Amino acid sequence: MDFYAPLSLSAQTRIEGAWPFNRKLNAPRRQPISPERRFLARAQQHSRAVREASA
Repeated sequence: MDFYAPLSLSAQTRIEGAWPFNRKLNAPRRQPISPERRFLARAQQHSRAVREASA
């Protein structure tokens, strides 16, 4: 389709993935990261950065 021509492949799949009838094209849909997992990841990253700064 001409509409998708200027887009990269990742942007194209991202747009197509938004449509429910195209859901079987990209079956393994990524789960959104929960806030507590995001918080734990940032805390871990922060503690690693502090450890590297103090070393």
